[in-house]
Amino acid sequence: MIMAMIAAYLVLLHLLFNVFKVVKASGRNQIIVTIAGCIGIFMFWYVVTYNQPQSNQLLVYRTTVQMVPRVAGRVIEVNVERNTPIKKGDVLFKLDPRAYQYKLDRLNAELELAKIRLNQATILAERNSGPLVDVQRREAEVNSLEAQVDSAELDLAETVVYAPSNGYVTAMLLQPGFVATQFRPALTFIDTDNVFLGAAFKQQSLQLAQVGDPAEIALDRYPGRIFAGTVSRITEASGSGILAANSPVPTFTEQGTPHARFFVQFKLDNADLAQSLPPGASGAAAIYSSKGIQQTSMIRRVAIRFYTFFNYILPDG
Repeated sequence: MIMAMIAAYLVLLHLLFNVFKVVKASGRNQIIVTIAGCIGIFMFWYVVTYNQPQSNQLLVYRTTVQMVPRVAGRVIEVNVERNTPIKKGDVLFKLDPRAYQYKLDRLNAELELAKIRLNQATILAERNSGPLVDVQRREAEVNSLEAQVDSAELDLAETVVYAPSNGYVTAMLLQPGFVATQFRPALTFIDTDNVFLGAAFKQQSLQLAQVGDPAEIALDRYPGRIFAGTVSRITEASGSGILAANSPVPTFTEQGTPHARFFVQFKLDNADLAQSLPPGASGAAAIYSSKGIQQTSMIRRVAIRFYTFFNYILPDG
């Protein structure tokens, strides 16, 4: 946008000096007016950027869930297709349950036998025909088997994997006959209940921005359109400045310290549109700070519309 303003200013100077000859076309005048005008444009653009910042690094984010079976087994049924809407609680896939069913049946039989032995030991103890320690031993055996039965029932239930929320599966390679390994992702589930838009802003441009400020969003997939929204969160931190517990000493490269940007999250006024956006959809966002100079907001509105209409010309960025 600033280059367009400079180009327009230079065209105006050409018209004034060379075409209409309103100003005397001396070399000194041309140099002074050109330099002064460019400096003025840069200063004006800084004021606009400071009061109404814009970022062209906006992305749509969705939560992904790695569907990790708690038990291992051969896949016998896959109930979903790629990029097809799935409701919460729908079956995603099933593992062969026979080994876990056999284990559960065996433990139930052992539990029944243990209960019979406990009853016998209790009767003998009441008649003073058997030691009390036998009753205690049988009670411990029953308690242990009951816990094993509960665990076996849980393992059996885990052979059926359900959708944790509304969403869909993409890039799925899981097929019947595959062996799902315990605690390793079998497929990736994309949650459609939660979606947010976020953009990376230069740190100095967020000094006046605050949660609740109005914003305008331009999405690359919708050239020529502007969507209203608000700032829902400002994260004044960057991962490049966070030290892990096992790495307390910061590291630097030959390129120097990176100029990290801060993350700003937005909420679209059109909730239905937000729910329809795929993860990774890109665009730009402009913030109209309530603390800033409102008179410069028109320039920012023109700039973000310039961005979205430019997507008609260069749709691939």
